Amino acid sequence: DVWTLPRAKFRFGAAVPSGPHLYAITENGLAECMEKTTGKVLWQERLQGPGKKTSSWSSVSLGGGHIYAPNQSGDIFVFAADPTFKIVATNSIPEPTNASLALSQGSIYLRTDQALWRFSEN
Repeated sequence: DVWTLPRAKFRFGAAVPSGPHLYAITENGLAECMEKTTGKVLWQERLQGPGKKTSSWSSVSLGGGHIYAPNQSGDIFVFAADPTFKIVATNSIPEPTNASLALSQGSIYLRTDQALWRFSEN
């Protein structure tokens, strides 16, 4: 299937597929879920954390049925890979970032302006 979104919001990062859906975050901090076959937008939600900058230059990441989306303030949003918006968590670090998250072997990695962060249950 081929489709376009003529009035789509601007994105720096790429969307990630999960089942019949695509998930993305726009430059101005809107999380989106779209149907892969039609491009129909199922939901758009503003991701608002404690940081001042809600914009994002990152791609979203998929892991364990969740979508991870960082913003430039260092807020990391976790929402369900689901056609209905369900926020799972919002976590913040005290450093700005423009990077996408990397998920590997149960850990999440984030590069900020000052450091490389690793998050895991261990």
